[in-house]
Amino acid sequence: LITPGGASYGALILQNERHVRVGLAEKLAVFRAAKLPVIFVGTVPEGESGYADHERRSQRIRELLQGAQSVPSVSDAVAELGKVVQPNLHFSNASVPFIEKRLGSVDAFFPTQP
Repeated sequence: LITPGGASYGALILQNERHVRVGLAEKLAVFRAAKLPVIFVGTVPEGESGYADHERRSQRIRELLQGAQSVPSVSDAVAELGKVVQPNLHFSNASVPFIEKRLGSVDAFFPTQP
């Protein structure tokens, strides 16, 4: 997954998103078909977030995301990621929260507040 700004991601995690727009579900289906790991924490989206033509759009979302599985927690999502994506950074002791940003050909790591 590469954003318009050039950032690249090896996986996508959505947490507790019960309702999404059909357009997002279509993108998620394309990502899944392209073998990008898409991990749902808590629940797989099951319906349209808007009101217009809600039932038809909700059915389309269920069709697009058919077969998708969810994991119960973020730690389970991280464990799933470990099966398919190699981390860029390892900690030998306690972990430090950080944001990773690719700047050209450089991987930059910015520590954050817990």
